[in-house]
Amino acid sequence: MIGARSLQIAMGSPIFVDAKGEIDPIEIATMEYEQGTIPITVKRKTVKRIPIKEKEVGRIPIKEKEVEGGGDRM
Repeated sequence: MIGARSLQIAMGSPIFVDAKGEIDPIEIATMEYEQGTIPITVKRKTVKRIPIKEKEVGRIPIKEKEVEGGGDRM
């Protein structure tokens, strides 16, 4: 997000913080991020998840087996 905003600043976009003589677009974008003034909104698609039951998929639950002897094999 800072990279995209610093590119905008480098291309002449208005700055939303007091830059205090700072000329590096990455530093200015970082200042905007820290102050919460970056004018970028992130939109993400959400996926509607439907739970799948084991019966529908045909899965059989696996039971843990007890190992006889219980020793380590080398």
